[in-house]
Amino acid sequence: MSRRFQFSLRTLLIVILIAGISLGIHGSRSMRKRQATATIERLGGSIEYDYKWKGYGTSRQWYDYRAEPPGPVWLRRALGENYFAEPVEIQLFADPKMHPEQFGDREAAQIAVCSELQWLVLMDTSITDAGLRHLRALTKLSRLDLEGTRVTEAGVAELQRALPQCKVFH
Repeated sequence: MSRRFQFSLRTLLIVILIAGISLGIHGSRSMRKRQATATIERLGGSIEYDYKWKGYGTSRQWYDYRAEPPGPVWLRRALGENYFAEPVEIQLFADPKMHPEQFGDREAAQIAVCSELQWLVLMDTSITDAGLRHLRALTKLSRLDLEGTRVTEAGVAELQRALPQCKVFH
């Protein structure tokens, strides 16, 4: 006689509840990340994702422009091409195709959800010291370009204390 794994209805409901909460949190974060990247794209900025960088963290790192986004194709079609990818580089600067002046503190709060961001170029944007406070959440940021913005030396110094590993160009 074989023993079957048994559990109560309460246990099943608790497992379903925990799974639902977990999916809800992930879905909410993904939605905010999608809104942030849509804002950058609307302003003409460029976004590079983690899957395009091969050998990251080694001395033999290279960029593969032909790399396919992660995740099943059918699911990427349903959820978005870069749903399973993380932005690691965002660039927005004065260029005929870009509109950096439309990027301000509110948009800085949006991109703070991109936790894997390592390089951020916000040249000639309308960001101020208030917007810099949102960027403290970007703990993996190693380079930040702020030339031509409305930030002050005091705001940059405050950000440097929060992100000591980040090189800030101002």
